[in-house]
Amino acid sequence: MTDEAKGGPTPTYLGSLDRQMEAFLSYPDWERFLVASLLFEPELVVPDIFLFISHHLEQHLSERLPGNSLFEKAVLTGLITVALREPQNSLGENLTAIRRQGILGVLPNAENIARRIESVWRPRESPGSLHLFDQRERFQKMVFALMGDQPPRLVNESADAREAWNLSSHWRQPALAEAYERTLREDGRGLRRGHLQSAFGQRLGWKAEVHDTALLLRSITDPEMQRAAAVVLRWMHEIYQASSASVLGSAPGFPASVPEYAIVPYELLPRTIDEQQVETVTIMVDVPPTHVLLEMSPDAVLGARKEYGHDYLEAVLKWRRGASNEDAVRSLADSYCRTLNTWAEREAAGLPTRASIALTRRLGSQNANVVVAVLRSLGPIGAIYLTGDPSAAVVYRILENVGLAAHRKVDHLPEFKHLTLARKHPSRHVDLSVGQIDVDLL
Repeated sequence: MTDEAKGGPTPTYLGSLDRQMEAFLSYPDWERFLVASLLFEPELVVPDIFLFISHHLEQHLSERLPGNSLFEKAVLTGLITVALREPQNSLGENLTAIRRQGILGVLPNAENIARRIESVWRPRESPGSLHLFDQRERFQKMVFALMGDQPPRLVNESADAREAWNLSSHWRQPALAEAYERTLREDGRGLRRGHLQSAFGQRLGWKAEVHDTALLLRSITDPEMQRAAAVVLRWMHEIYQASSASVLGSAPGFPASVPEYAIVPYELLPRTIDEQQVETVTIMVDVPPTHVLLEMSPDAVLGARKEYGHDYLEAVLKWRRGASNEDAVRSLADSYCRTLNTWAEREAAGLPTRASIALTRRLGSQNANVVVAVLRSLGPIGAIYLTGDPSAAVVYRILENVGLAAHRKVDHLPEFKHLTLARKHPSRHVDLSVGQIDVDLL
């Protein structure tokens, strides 16, 4: 059972700590993404490996005394949790396991990072463990589905993306087959991202294993092929993050996604998350500048979230469970940001900056806000919604002509079988059979 099904938050995957995305995400952008995630996401989860390969996290920690960085404070307060491959063991022991598994790119300073994070770690229920082979099998299936023979479906149609697909065909396909065969020999199943990246690199002229996307891209001297490789590698990393998020049961997050190159549109994710659909909402807000927030103490920033963001964060949780609508989240996000800006102006000068909040939720039989029927007549419009809370559905009657909305709680779904919505004129009514999503207009 997911955290959401139990009433708690489903964490969002903190993909900004993925070292391989540093080719597309500068350190200032990384800090901006961390601050925004902590202010606007109910909870975050990061795979253990990311702690030990991220240059950006290493720099972030080095700029503060131990225990005083924003990241460490977020771990301390439980806003960020780490998904361990061996949950029964310490973070340091998981680092040892990572080295034993031969994962490339671990930082020389990784032991010190483990000690720093472990010093602020508080035992709590984990959002899930990183099941290594589950992730590799999921990654393999998504890679073959999205980077195989057929051109990808894109979020936005892009000539540059199509060109990258065509230019890379002579090295992309053979590299995929080589990486898959190598993973089968070594692991017996699935596909390792490191094997695939190295296979790509060797086809592009790199002479060794590849553990850093940015270094590989800088080594390509042909500008046209460098652009194509950047698109293909971005696709690979977003597929990896989507597969990892689905294994963890977390909401996917793509910190450096560019719409015209996005090969992992949300309509493709249902196949990877219990056949559920995924919906996104993007909200534009004015927020305090990142440099202003980073100059403040981490305690002050997280305290502002707790004091001013409660209603917004509760609305996000309800929306993800299907028990709140998009308009409520937008309104409370705007109110929260206005309060944050006023607070920040008192603490330090700085004009607000424009930011985008991207929220996701999974839709399905146990987690939905599905319009079963929209009933039209001369004036009033009635709509029935099954909320994401499986123990309670809500009936909404929207009276368009008077601008009112009435609702009542229905404790058991069978009550919908012969539900009647009263019209403005009592003689006019509609009977619904919701069990099979059948609607009869009488």
